[in-house]
Amino acid sequence: MYCVQLITEQQWDELFPERWGVGELWKREYRQLPFYQREIEVDYYSHENFIRALHRMDALYCNKLLARPGLTTTERLRARAALLALMSQETCNGDHALYYREELTHERYEGGPIELYRDVGDRTNYRCSSRPVFHSKCAYRPGEVRFPVQSYHGRGPGQLTGAADYGMLSEFVFGNPDKLLQNPDILLEDGVLGFMSVIWIWMTKILSKHCPHRAMYWDLSSDFSWGFGNTIMAMNKYVKTCTDYRHDHDAVDQEVVQRMYFYRKYACYFGVPVGT
Repeated sequence: MYCVQLITEQQWDELFPERWGVGELWKREYRQLPFYQREIEVDYYSHENFIRALHRMDALYCNKLLARPGLTTTERLRARAALLALMSQETCNGDHALYYREELTHERYEGGPIELYRDVGDRTNYRCSSRPVFHSKCAYRPGEVRFPVQSYHGRGPGQLTGAADYGMLSEFVFGNPDKLLQNPDILLEDGVLGFMSVIWIWMTKILSKHCPHRAMYWDLSSDFSWGFGNTIMAMNKYVKTCTDYRHDHDAVDQEVVQRMYFYRKYACYFGVPVGT
């Protein structure tokens, strides 16, 4: 029951009218792109997919977004706004959230140097796919090589990135790392799995005990600061501190501003006060 209580279909449609495959702006843009094909025009970010993902994650004991005992209504609403803000910033085109589903540099790649995010970190048992990735038969360059080997770039509402995270999510959902390491595009083909990936990031973030969910609550954050601002650091800990911040302060600052914007927007929509 609490899955449905998180957000209604009407609220979903009001907040995300320009989501992937549905919005008129999206259709005008994508129908003119060289790689457009009718098969991609699906409601990937549908309310139904989101609710189904919540139920599946609950069955895997990884969904306590509203089920934690003792939460006040205000805390529940803030957590809801925070999760939606995370997804929105990762996938937005300006004010339009859930607009993209794949890292743009890779979705629109036409050649040249590109990062494929194949580092597995300390997960030495993980094996990245060494097979080349080809454009589909319906693409504008059918049969041509898209990437020389498999890429683990950002996909889905949480923009899951890096072979290590793909492998860990695959282990959590499928019981082995190979399912997603061998075919990461499953995240683009299955909207339910896409939403499961962002819930997994939000609730666990295995690379750090300071996961976004814990960062929202003072009683789960006894050894570190809590509040929405800390969810941003928890969400992209290794990106923000190790890569982007060193090389592009402005890009990181813009991400923070966007996420705060969406958080305040959704908090206002749900009628919950936030800090100044």
